[in-house]
Amino acid sequence: MTGGQPVGEHRRVHALRAQRADPDALVAEIAVGLTTQPPNADAAEEVFFAPVQMRKRRQDWGRDGLDQRFTDAWQRFTGVVSGWLDLWVDAGHDALRRAWSETLAGRTPPRVGQIVQL
Repeated sequence: MTGGQPVGEHRRVHALRAQRADPDALVAEIAVGLTTQPPNADAAEEVFFAPVQMRKRRQDWGRDGLDQRFTDAWQRFTGVVSGWLDLWVDAGHDALRRAWSETLAGRTPPRVGQIVQL
């Protein structure tokens, strides 16, 4: 759920708003990442699903080519976002309960990623 709406419906609402604002400016409507939902993509022109795309890229570039492209992209990405995320690392069931409670209560800043080792 996102904002009280099922995720697929949330995406559809945004697409409809874009269509209403300027129907000629909407180039394509693409449903992204539908896994367990019935493809709400009936209205979309195209469906993008990462595992299918990954198989295609592995066929296009080979395993080594795909791995190299991911490595290159990851290095570029981490260079740009290196100061954007704070990782909090902890261990144990109490740490997991604490992390969950803090996140649920809205006390975890958006830039924090919590890693709990069990």
